[in-house]
Amino acid sequence: MNKHKIHILFLASSSLIALFLIVYFWFIYDFESQNLPTFVLVLALVYITIEMLKKNFLKIDFVWNRLYYIGLFAIIAPIAFSDKMSFETLRIINQLGILFLLAPVFIEGKQILKDKK
Repeated sequence: MNKHKIHILFLASSSLIALFLIVYFWFIYDFESQNLPTFVLVLALVYITIEMLKKNFLKIDFVWNRLYYIGLFAIIAPIAFSDKMSFETLRIINQLGILFLLAPVFIEGKQILKDKK
């Protein structure tokens, strides 16, 4: 398998995980519970692993790949700051911040399409 196909596989995997997390936090998560299910934390860990593998295996490191840290912070924010902020503020931070999991995927996908031409 060549590096281009592996790169696309990494991007597809991370985008699916990001989409699942976005759907979960936008439609399912109860901000008042202050608990995250284990599968959400596992998915976040798999997302991080994919990003690290992509960086080390493909030997690419783009500046925009660091945007996903904002998305990871948004996953933890409702738990870490539940007693310091209102639920509406946490919901806004979470729902906007979680979109940053997709930002590097879209930018990198656009870069791949541009390089392929």
